[in-house]
Amino acid sequence: MLRNRDDPERALAAARLIHGLNEASTRKSPGTAKLACAKGCGYCCHNWVGATVPEILLLAASVRDAGRAKPDLVAGILGRTKATAGVSRSGRFGAKLPCPLLVDDRCSFYRERPAVCRQTTSLDLAGCLDEFDGRGYGGDIKVSGIYLAHARNSRVPLSAALRLAGLDTASYELSAGLARVMAEVDTGTRWLAGEDMMAGIAKAPREPAVDDAIAAIERELAPLMRDAGAGT
Repeated sequence: MLRNRDDPERALAAARLIHGLNEASTRKSPGTAKLACAKGCGYCCHNWVGATVPEILLLAASVRDAGRAKPDLVAGILGRTKATAGVSRSGRFGAKLPCPLLVDDRCSFYRERPAVCRQTTSLDLAGCLDEFDGRGYGGDIKVSGIYLAHARNSRVPLSAALRLAGLDTASYELSAGLARVMAEVDTGTRWLAGEDMMAGIAKAPREPAVDDAIAAIERELAPLMRDAGAGT
């Protein structure tokens, strides 16, 4: 999909694909643990979030589409990015700065939320409250292992495909990335062409386990990708 140069929206399609995989996997295997998460519970939506460029492009496209009917929506989101863009992880801790997409304690673009948001769950609300109030930074929040696995099992194939396609695999701070994409013209096309559209924006730290999984997929897929290229 990412190598199909005839599709200018292939990055958005790739993001939709991994989110669909995550949702299907979660429906099929939700696990047995009872989540403390519920509608209107947005404590974790005040933390630093990293997302891949395709995920940010998908969010930006969805915001623009919604903005045609609700112009104030785009202005509100862009206005809220100013409070959070560029704020460090430690700076967000206890500061109670909401994600720019959080409206009335609900994600206004829940279907398009990044993989890292999908994996963020809690089995105990007390830990969430501690972090929200600025206590226990990096502390013990009990999370659902199966939600974490479903999100990782969608993130890893996307990262491997991006790398094989010669595209940027990093995750960037969501607020700043969204503000950058919304302010620029043809960001998706330019990024696919190799332009560094996220220059200067903070990156999420690498995860060794994820990197190892990506490398394993690359080893499996690279010969197939070369064969497919030779066949065309």
